[in-house]
Amino acid sequence: MSRTWLPPQRECDSVRSGAAGHFSKSTASELSKELQRRVDAWNERPLEGQKNPFLIVDAVVIKVRKEEKVRSVSALIVSGINTEGYREILGMRLGNSETEATWREIFGWLKDRGLQGVDDVVSDAHPGLVAAVQRCFQGAQCLRMLWWFWGYRRSTGGE
Repeated sequence: MSRTWLPPQRECDSVRSGAAGHFSKSTASELSKELQRRVDAWNERPLEGQKNPFLIVDAVVIKVRKEEKVRSVSALIVSGINTEGYREILGMRLGNSETEATWREIFGWLKDRGLQGVDDVVSDAHPGLVAAVQRCFQGAQCLRMLWWFWGYRRSTGGE
């Protein structure tokens, strides 16, 4: 597929107008490949040069099509807050569940990309996640998100 460069707004308009006339399968495939290339480049960008003393970690279960079947997988997302106070998503990976092994793999991947200086990890206190934090970020403390804490308190009658 050959294209000329368009400014971002015109590119969006071009895609929208094409959607109104329906894309061919090959055009949709080429757009998907380009989008995947951009997402992969972003998700593998180096994290070196800045410390992230705070991590915010969570997972959400989503449905994906794999081997012509729809399956549930966990989208594991790690956000960081750097020393200047800016928050950004550091990375996202798909996994089968929130096990210690899965979280350790993700934390190792982030450290390989340059993640450093982690002091606090804010999460939902899932046992596998807490164990992975203790193993991958010695000395960092796990903090529970208040949203889950208060939900848990309500569901157990305050115990």
